[in-house]
Amino acid sequence: MIDTTITTVLAVAGPFLAIGGAWGGAKVALNGTRNRVKTLETNLEVHKAASAIQHIEAIDRLARIETKIDIVISHDQEKKV
Repeated sequence: MIDTTITTVLAVAGPFLAIGGAWGGAKVALNGTRNRVKTLETNLEVHKAASAIQHIEAIDRLARIETKIDIVISHDQEKKV
């Protein structure tokens, strides 16, 4: 009689233990993924800010180069006339 009761308890409790283990494992995995995504989002914002600064700086430098080229071309054209 005792063997039958233990067998019945294990037969009923076994699936619940497996479900609980799977649930816990999935929860831990999702929490880890959530933290990694937050870190990536933070790093992305920092990168976007740095990229925007570099973009503005590059545009400013190109504008200065363009101005110098225009001056050289106009100087060259004045010499030809």
